[in-house]
Amino acid sequence: MIKRPWQIWTSYALCVLLVASAMVWLTYTTWQLDQARETERQQTEIARRQAELQERTSSALWRMDWLMIPLVAQEAARPYHMYRPFYPEGQSENLETADAVQLLRPSPLLTQPSEFILLHFQIEPDNEFISPQDPQGDSREQAMFACNVPAKALESSSQRLEELRKLCSYERLSFACPQDKLPSVEKLDFPWQSSEIGAQVAKNMASPKQELVANNAQAAEVQVQQHAEQSQLDVASESSPDQIGDLQRKRNMDRGNKEFLQRDKATQSYAKGQLNLQSLEPKPDAAIVREGVMRPIWVGELLILARRVELESRTVIQGCWLDWDKIKSALANEIVEVLPNVGLQPVRDDNDMAPGRRMATLPVQLTDVEQSLATIGLASISLSGNTAISGLKLSLTVAWVGLALGLAAIAVLLRGVLRLSERRAAFASAVTHELRTPLTTFRMYAEMLAEGMVPSAEKQRQYARTMKLEADRLGHLVENVLRYARLERRAVATRVVPTTVDALFERFQNRLAERAGQAGMTLSLEIDPATGRSAISTEPGTVEQIVFNLVDNACKYAVGATDKTIHLVVATGHNSSIPSPSVGRAREGGALNVTVRDHGPGIDAKMSKRLFTAFSKSDQDAAETARGVGLGLALCRRMAVDLGGRLVWDKSYTGGASFTLTLPGSSS
Repeated sequence: MIKRPWQIWTSYALCVLLVASAMVWLTYTTWQLDQARETERQQTEIARRQAELQERTSSALWRMDWLMIPLVAQEAARPYHMYRPFYPEGQSENLETADAVQLLRPSPLLTQPSEFILLHFQIEPDNEFISPQDPQGDSREQAMFACNVPAKALESSSQRLEELRKLCSYERLSFACPQDKLPSVEKLDFPWQSSEIGAQVAKNMASPKQELVANNAQAAEVQVQQHAEQSQLDVASESSPDQIGDLQRKRNMDRGNKEFLQRDKATQSYAKGQLNLQSLEPKPDAAIVREGVMRPIWVGELLILARRVELESRTVIQGCWLDWDKIKSALANEIVEVLPNVGLQPVRDDNDMAPGRRMATLPVQLTDVEQSLATIGLASISLSGNTAISGLKLSLTVAWVGLALGLAAIAVLLRGVLRLSERRAAFASAVTHELRTPLTTFRMYAEMLAEGMVPSAEKQRQYARTMKLEADRLGHLVENVLRYARLERRAVATRVVPTTVDALFERFQNRLAERAGQAGMTLSLEIDPATGRSAISTEPGTVEQIVFNLVDNACKYAVGATDKTIHLVVATGHNSSIPSPSVGRAREGGALNVTVRDHGPGIDAKMSKRLFTAFSKSDQDAAETARGVGLGLALCRRMAVDLGGRLVWDKSYTGGASFTLTLPGSSS
């Protein structure tokens, strides 16, 4: 059985170490699981937001391409002869002159200009610029009067043609235009922008080109590929977030490439319809013409659609100058619901294009997509972006706090139990020491009296008085112990009676004086007449026991003092710091202060720390200072509180020891 305190504390420390180790392991394991779950959640959130970004980007590109497809496809399918202001429609015969008259038809480019096109033009090999919207000579007058074309529009076209002549040249556009020829309607599958772009897209794609599929075999192939890509993501999730990000970006690039090809295919289909429609018109002549594929080209800040047209003896460049400002505004309005405040950037180099962000109809791509998504709360996050405290982490924190509080509470309880055990051991030792002397005196005097060893009557009376004093001393000790035990059990029955201060102290004044006289000291009771007449409701027996204990302490500790006077001062006053009385009551709420003061050595700092602690005196302390078990002051304070008052030690008094009992309920 463990008896020594250090053994108990060692066992407690080992238990704490064991519990803490288990808690650390549990915390580490739980933290790892929470981190894995948080990483998975963040990866899911990243994938969701990237998918949302891709969906919105794809939707915006589809909207913009569908807005531009009618314009671009129509221009790509225009017959070469429409680039003349007027072209022959057929022949008719004048009935009056019988001469053949050739009928001229105005070009739709002259009479039906597009809001997104500034100028149509044709460049000859000798850098001669002509435009169907800028007819010359008789054709100009015919355009104004016969076709109702405003002169202001013709003048504006002339100025634009002059501006275009300064910025472009036949060699520059001829080098930029693709060499591909426009195939027949039946075999139409021309690359929309250039074979180089198609090659670049194919190069960027990690898997073979996937077109829109309708049969089950192709659909199954796409599903198998997606499953393989998802498996790669699952494997990478077990290794590092960087691999996940790389695979996710690869998937996004593949998807962007596929969608770019799909939008390009849709543009081709629309252009095929336009070419099929315009091929029904009659040819103005039987010349052999090979029309090339039209390509959008950036010339400085100008956006131009241009193509090669091979005639019998020469190759010309035909095209149109697009109004980029209007197109940009129209595109932005088209996608404002999907990507607000997004940027549109020209793509002047095929190597700088991003198929996942680029239009299929024009060399234009989206920029600032992430910033645009941030305005609608869909900005992307990083794997280390979440700093919020999860419920599991909060639970762990609460568990650690609870464990720390529990261990601290156990330590405090264990310390209290050990201190109580030490105090009880000290009490047993002090009581044994306190009882040994009177019992020895009793036994010795009783044997002497019983055997007739004390023949003198005076000696017999002296021995009898000594035995009575020791009996009173033992009775007082037993009474204090029993009273303290009853207070601990809350089993003290209080009997409050109304009385006066004078009547209260008359009950036990003689007993106090007798106790002082036994110690060779004098009791001085000081009560002014007004205080003595004041009424009070309290328990006289409890007040008597408190005051008697204070006087008894003064007799024991100040017995060697030069001034052997014990002062008992009773006065009234008001003290707001006294708690509300539970027993004692006064008619006017005054406070009764009872002060017991001696002229002994006083109380040192060491003793003051455990002054009101029960059983704080060992037999060694009792032998060095005065007899007792260290219970009197603790009992007095408990009884004072039970009366609704308090007992304090006056630190400022330096002439000895001074204690003041404050009772509620004194009045004048």
